[in-house]
Amino acid sequence: MCHSKRDYKGIKERMEVLKRCEQRTEKICKSACKYLWNPQVAGDDILDALAAAVTAKLGIGCSDSYQLRTLPKCPPRDCEGLPMEMVYVERT
Repeated sequence: MCHSKRDYKGIKERMEVLKRCEQRTEKICKSACKYLWNPQVAGDDILDALAAAVTAKLGIGCSDSYQLRTLPKCPPRDCEGLPMEMVYVERT
């Protein structure tokens, strides 16, 4: 991504990427903003949640042409034992 996820260009950039995998991206985001509005939930939080959902959908059993990957490859663990990683989908 070239722009901050909190400014207009960054939001637009992320929406375009998500639309490639989920055609209902705009509808989902508008609906979430309307029904889940909360001063503590920013628009970029909704995009983050949608990106996580699309990643899970593509990476877990929906298609043999995608595989989940992580950054870093061997992530460290936090004090609770959870991996500190970013998960993304790679087309195989």
